[in-house]
Amino acid sequence: MYEYQKQNIVIVGAGMAGLLNAIALRKALPMAKISIYEKASELKGLGGALMLWPTGIKRLRDLGLSNIVDELDVKINYTTMYDDENKLLYKGDLNKFYEKTGDAIITVERAKLQALLLKAAQERNIDIHLNHTYVDVFESSGTGTTVTFTDNAKGKNIQVNADLVIAADGANSAIRKEKIEKDATLEYTGLCVWIGILDKGTVDFPLDQTYFQPWHNAGVWICPLNDGRQGFYAYYRMEEKDFKPVEQGKKLAQLKELYNDKLNEQSPFNAKILNAPENEHTYAGPTYEVKGLTTWISAGGRILLTGDAAHATSPTHGYNTSSAADDAYVLMESIKHHQGNILAAVKDYERVRKPVAEKFLAQEANDRNVVFTGDKTFAMQRNQVIKTLDPNDPFSEWRVLILDNSMEKQLAELKQPTVVNNNNLMKNKK
Repeated sequence: MYEYQKQNIVIVGAGMAGLLNAIALRKALPMAKISIYEKASELKGLGGALMLWPTGIKRLRDLGLSNIVDELDVKINYTTMYDDENKLLYKGDLNKFYEKTGDAIITVERAKLQALLLKAAQERNIDIHLNHTYVDVFESSGTGTTVTFTDNAKGKNIQVNADLVIAADGANSAIRKEKIEKDATLEYTGLCVWIGILDKGTVDFPLDQTYFQPWHNAGVWICPLNDGRQGFYAYYRMEEKDFKPVEQGKKLAQLKELYNDKLNEQSPFNAKILNAPENEHTYAGPTYEVKGLTTWISAGGRILLTGDAAHATSPTHGYNTSSAADDAYVLMESIKHHQGNILAAVKDYERVRKPVAEKFLAQEANDRNVVFTGDKTFAMQRNQVIKTLDPNDPFSEWRVLILDNSMEKQLAELKQPTVVNNNNLMKNKK
């Protein structure tokens, strides 16, 4: 066995990005010690539904997670949009889209997907350490890193040595701020969201369709889940300072106060959503995007960003989890290509992934400003354009991005065999 197979990998954060990267790394480094450290004492069901785009589905299968896709699968056949008087603006048949992308869009319960990924990680002998808060990471010149965590249960700090640290600690990443790029900023997108899951029968809408009703400063999106329940996102454009966190059980009442009576009357589902009982899935808060990030890796090459820590954005199109799956897959292929040489692999990871992620971020920002414009006149013009869209070609801009084969070409290059001098691999193993 080559020495690189015994490497120690530390992942900070047990969200989607952290779990996906752990599973991907296990495929690339069968003998490595892979550990995830998470500040939460338990992984709860916070958050509602999320979308997995065709690329996300493909990546899950590539990571050996086809069983999860099959268990969660709810194929969306149609996407619908309604105007502020609840008149149908557009109904898109997604099957032509699927023919071009090779897989479907599915909507899943976030908590269930996270639980299944956690189980898959544990089955792959990945160590999960809950209730551990990240404190600091020290990167030595060429020999590795030392990460400090607070073990909250014992009330003391511990230190962990690692050959690679993966920062999957979310949009407000402490590692990004401290170790990657101090000048990068986390900027408010202008949107706050209220997210949740509705009990069966709350909303009477076909279970193979998504419902979206945008106004000029707000909107509601509803999607089906595979057990008959439905997830919802409610958006509201407002000043960040005007959002006031409220306790669980009062979040939908807060939204109801923001949505005036006219808005409630215009959507047949608003009242049902706003009056639905809250549960552990209900979440409310501002959304943010990362700006000014010129690199995803540290100066020493042993700390890298992934998921929202690298490319946080608003959930306008719901691509965040699919993007995290892209990250994990590219990192896996980079490490396999370089036969475990981490310093070379992380450079290819950034070279391949970062430009593509930035294209998606730019499209997301553009579409967010169009859909949630804040300008009522522009919103009316937008609706007229929506009516002219091809019903057999929804998501045309996103299809172009999804089918952009630039990343696939680079991945194909990574899959070619390479010769690595094992003398250059890490020598700090005991």
